[in-house]
Amino acid sequence: MHRSRSAVIAAVVALALGGAGLSCGGDGGTPPASVATLTITPGDDAALPVGQTRSLTATTTDANGGTLTGRTIAWSVGGAQAGAVSLNTTTGGAVTVTAATAGTATVTATSEGKSDAVTFTVTGATPTTASVGTNDVSLTFTPPTVTIRVGGTVTFTIGDQHNVDFEDSNLPDMLTLGQDGTVTFPTVGTFRYRCLPHSAGFDQGMVGRVVVVAN
Repeated sequence: MHRSRSAVIAAVVALALGGAGLSCGGDGGTPPASVATLTITPGDDAALPVGQTRSLTATTTDANGGTLTGRTIAWSVGGAQAGAVSLNTTTGGAVTVTAATAGTATVTATSEGKSDAVTFTVTGATPTTASVGTNDVSLTFTPPTVTIRVGGTVTFTIGDQHNVDFEDSNLPDMLTLGQDGTVTFPTVGTFRYRCLPHSAGFDQGMVGRVVVVAN
C-alpha cells in the first residue's frame, strides 16, 4: 500500500515537472517579426516654398511584405542645410515637415536599423511677419507652426476661451483669456507655446510653435 501511494506521488510530480518543462521550454509563442523595410509616403523628393508644409507617414513591413504595427519610428533632419525644414515631432508613424528657409535638407525615418529618406528643396525668402489665430471647435492654433526671420514678429488673434503661454520665459505671455498681441522674436530657435486651459504641457493639446531662422 505504501509503495503504491509512493508510486502515485512520483507520477504526479513527474507530470507536474513535465508540464512545467513544456511551459518553459516549449514553443512559448512566435517571436515578433523584425522590420525588413521602412517606406516613407509620399516618397518622392519635393520642392516647397518657404512656409508650406508636407505630411509624411512611415510604414514598416516584415520580410514577407506584411505591415508591422507598434514599432518605434524616429525622424531626423540632415544635410548641410538641415535648418531648411523643421519637424513637428521626432517620433511616431507620421510627421509634418515645414519649409523654414531656403536650402536643401533630407528627412529620414528609421526603425530597427531600416530607414528611408526624402529630400526637400526649399525656395523663397522667409517672411518677417506671421499671424496665428484659433479654432474653437478643434481647439487648435491656426496654423500650429509659423516660420519667420530673426527679428520678425508674430501677431496672435485668439478667441475668448484661449491665452498664450510661452515656454521661453524671455518671451511675453498673454495669459488673459482673449488677449491679443504681437510678439517680437530677436533670436534664432524654435519657441513653443500653449493655451493653458486646453493643453497638457507644451506637446499635448492646444499647442503651437514659432520657428525663427537667420536672415
